[in-house]
Amino acid sequence: MKWRLIGIAGIVLVVAAAVAGVMAWNERPPAPAQGLVRLALPRSSGLPPIQHAYPGGAVSLNAVLGDDEVFIGLPNPGREVTVRKGQTIEIPGGTLTLVEIWNVWQRAHDAVDVRIASG
Repeated sequence: MKWRLIGIAGIVLVVAAAVAGVMAWNERPPAPAQGLVRLALPRSSGLPPIQHAYPGGAVSLNAVLGDDEVFIGLPNPGREVTVRKGQTIEIPGGTLTLVEIWNVWQRAHDAVDVRIASG
C-alpha cells in the first residue's frame, strides 16, 4: 500500500512537471497597453530584425539581454543602442522610452513595449 501511494505521487509529480513545461513553452506576453508599441524578435534565429516604422524612421528589437536591458536597432543611422527599462533615448525624429520587457522562456516570444514620441 505504501509503495502504491509513492508510485501514484511520482506519477502526479511527472504529470505536473509536464504541464508546467508546456505552459512555459507556450508563454506569450499580454497585449501592449494603450499608447505603447510592441517590438518583437524574429521567430527564428538568423533572420533580420523586425523593423517597426514610425514617422521619423524605424526601430527594431535586436536582442533581449535580461530582465532589464535590451539592444534597440536604429537602421537609419545604422547603429545599435543598449537601453535599460525605464530609460528614454533620442531616436531620429523623437524619443523612445522602454516601458516593459517580456523575457519569456521561448526566445521567439520575447518582446518589449515602448513609447515612441515625435518631436
